[in-house]
Amino acid sequence: MGGTKKTKGGGKGLENFLGAFMESYTAAEEKRVVISLDFGSTHCGVAYALTSGHEEGMKPIIKSKVYQKKYPKEPTCCIFRASTEKLTHFGFKAKAEYLKRLERQDEDELDDTLYFEGRSIKMRLWDSSLRPDTTVQTVDSSGELPLITVVGGILAHLKDDGLRLATKGTQLEIETNEVLWVITVPSIWQEADKQFMRKAAALGKIINDPASSDLILALEPECAVIAAEETDKGFLTGDKVLTLDCGGGTVDICCVEVTATKFETREDNKTVSEEERKRPTLRLRQLIEPTGGNWGSTYIDQNFLTFVSYLLEDPRLERLRRYNPGAVLELLEEFEAVKTSITEKDYVSMEGSKVINFAEILDTLAKHDREANLNKYVEDYNRKCEQKGNGLGGVGTVGRNKGEETNLVIPMTLIRTFFYSVVKKILDEVESLLLKDELEDLSHVLLVGGFAESDVLQHELSNRLRGRAKLLLPRKPARVVQRGAVEYGLDPAIISTRRARQTIGVKVTMHAEDVPDPENEEHEKHKFF
Repeated sequence: MGGTKKTKGGGKGLENFLGAFMESYTAAEEKRVVISLDFGSTHCGVAYALTSGHEEGMKPIIKSKVYQKKYPKEPTCCIFRASTEKLTHFGFKAKAEYLKRLERQDEDELDDTLYFEGRSIKMRLWDSSLRPDTTVQTVDSSGELPLITVVGGILAHLKDDGLRLATKGTQLEIETNEVLWVITVPSIWQEADKQFMRKAAALGKIINDPASSDLILALEPECAVIAAEETDKGFLTGDKVLTLDCGGGTVDICCVEVTATKFETREDNKTVSEEERKRPTLRLRQLIEPTGGNWGSTYIDQNFLTFVSYLLEDPRLERLRRYNPGAVLELLEEFEAVKTSITEKDYVSMEGSKVINFAEILDTLAKHDREANLNKYVEDYNRKCEQKGNGLGGVGTVGRNKGEETNLVIPMTLIRTFFYSVVKKILDEVESLLLKDELEDLSHVLLVGGFAESDVLQHELSNRLRGRAKLLLPRKPARVVQRGAVEYGLDPAIISTRRARQTIGVKVTMHAEDVPDPENEEHEKHKFF
């Protein structure tokens, strides 16, 4: 059932010829299923749809896997065995298993444990020095593996997840070669990065060859637009949509114009019975080349860790990472809960504070240092801030008994600074894009990705866009990319026109003796000697 290579668009005309990067790909109808693998810096997810009915214009039923706490993704973290270089645990299970191993302190077990987290993996992929032998370090910097081995192992796991999901949902036995695979990639990646991902997919046995037409690489923000069009956020022909895919590591941006959609309003769609409802024929035209940067939510975490390292007088938390890397992971879990709990009111008013448990960190430091007193750390920190006059003091402590405080109290004025530098970069980029002629009469700004759920980012963008464009936020912003990737796999010609990042010009001239009319000024300009 698979592997048949069709010319772009399967003979459906010029519009299909223009789509999907001008590549050859296997048409969806040649496969039984389309499965998307959303490989993110902080979370991963999978989704699928059967291809049957697609040719007749039936609206596809797209299903995605649900993980812990009904979240549509799981953390991008994994454990490899050092002795075999094989992945043994992924996602929630990997994080839990790693913390258990740190508690057990079995030296042989730890020596054979290589624990990686997604941000370092994904950001290594977006690296000008990316080479076939590029390596990636473990979280505790105690080991490393070839980057392609780690990425290939993760993709193999996601492939198996996708096949299990599709098999369970369809009650069909589905083989790898019966699937048209779609892997999402950041829009800011260069061609070398995408080629690396194809090689990793081949290593993960998703495809037999990196050049296989059974794999499509889809740009994440474009997938978001496609998914949003299929919901109650539907667009009209002529709409210009700027999409911000704000994830953990990067913010990817694209801007498209809707050049065709079958139903001009959602009301038109409702007049068609459920059985007869046809899938809208969406067509999008890129208005600018994709852009973005490393402004994801994990950089807020980095700002927080910088503060902690200053508080504990431990540059880059080197001591703490060496003594107990699990304590840093648990600290970040604590901060994640704080970060996601901050409301628009908290952020705007800058009143109140948030509490973070430092008990594990204090216990770790006490075992190796003479003194690990949170009150002393806080007093020293506040005194330094007062001397500098930076207004970042006011940190406090709280505990059950005086002198045994283990909880750090951080004022909102300080927490706001963790967000500000990251959000400002996103706002500055949006502002520069709004000045472009191509984005004149911009109608919508679509905000998606895990970071899109932040009240802080929503508030700042709403203020910046007021009176200029409408801000759209899908009901489940973290899930739209993987669902849109399935739609794109079913019809890659949705993106009918692209803007090249670079162009190559060739100047052709002629020898002076061959100029046909020496008296003609236009001919004279192009001769050479």
